[in-house]
Amino acid sequence: WAAEDITPGATPFFAACKYGRLDCALLILERERAMARARADATPILSLDVPLQSGATPLHFCCQNGAELTARFLIAQRADLSKTRGTGGGPLFAACQNGFPRLVAILLAAKASVDHGMRRTGTTPLMAACMTGKTETVEMLLEAGADVTAVALDGHTAHSLTKAAGAQHAAGQRGISEAEEIAVTRLLEEGVSEPKLHVGDRVLISGLRGRPDLNGLGAVVHSYLQERGRYRVEVEQ
Repeated sequence: WAAEDITPGATPFFAACKYGRLDCALLILERERAMARARADATPILSLDVPLQSGATPLHFCCQNGAELTARFLIAQRADLSKTRGTGGGPLFAACQNGFPRLVAILLAAKASVDHGMRRTGTTPLMAACMTGKTETVEMLLEAGADVTAVALDGHTAHSLTKAAGAQHAAGQRGISEAEEIAVTRLLEEGVSEPKLHVGDRVLISGLRGRPDLNGLGAVVHSYLQERGRYRVEVEQ
């Protein structure tokens, strides 16, 4: 699959990341390190952040295609979270636009800029998430401080794009369902300063500093710890 990838300028490492083949990416990195050792050269040959002509980095590909494990690896290796794909958006925008809430949680936990959107259009990650109808993604972005009042270059806002996506679905196009439109609009109007969870609710873990390896995993609400003002959750197996 690496040899047949037709992405202009793509190397085997890029292809491995694009298709979520962490095993292959690790083999390629180890080979590069072995070659550097053989030359007694401490300078790394392979950079995680050198983009293609389009501006895309390996992390962009992971976030675009939902390659969660490979994205976790790249972030752990300190891949640049702020790299912009040409005039497009960064990794967080790609994850929001393509509907991958677990990746969104991972990127936010790694301190990706919550409002880093598309330079060409001014569209923010929150706007992109609203157009997918993914309420869990919208909620995480709001909790991270996303700007609900931001205006794209064409005048659209998160509210107007949510409404437009609902209208598309009503017209028989892709868009989002009426229920999704209502849920997203409610989040935008009310915010999420005090999330109301119940025992048995399923959630996505995000924002943990002591155990960052758990961020992005699904969990079930177990109980509410009144003295700490937090919920206790159990990670789903």
